[in-house]
Amino acid sequence: MNKRGVSQDFVPLKIFEILTGIMAGGILIYAMIMFGSNRIFNQNYIADDLALTIHAVVAAPGDVSVTYAHPALQDYLIKVNGNLLSVMQYSNDAKKLPFFQKKASVRQLAFSSKVPLDETFVRPKMIVISKINGAISISESEKEYAASLWKE
Repeated sequence: MNKRGVSQDFVPLKIFEILTGIMAGGILIYAMIMFGSNRIFNQNYIADDLALTIHAVVAAPGDVSVTYAHPALQDYLIKVNGNLLSVMQYSNDAKKLPFFQKKASVRQLAFSSKVPLDETFVRPKMIVISKINGAISISESEKEYAASLWKE
């Protein structure tokens, strides 16, 4: 018995709706788990805090040395190139990282281009930012900072 106004093609449409709902639910659960791990929050926090620390060292009068240490710093790859600071999730195999963790948190550093900074730190324990006689240097440990003092 056929009723008026009822389509006979409802089975493929229902299957499509069910599969779409399952996929959307899976994506939401995956996003909740990954965003709940604080990795993205820590990455943005380290990028902001490190950029502000570099700005404070640049703006400080006289010679300054600041040691920046954060418990989550060892999980990241940090690049300072010119006036750009990038913080990325570190992985031995970058292909295994989810797409949103491959994205770097990039911050613009507000000082002139005459400061030639080109440093890459892979899973550092600490970062030493120093300004000696107006020259900015960024190193991974206090030993490198002490060695730079002896060279002068």
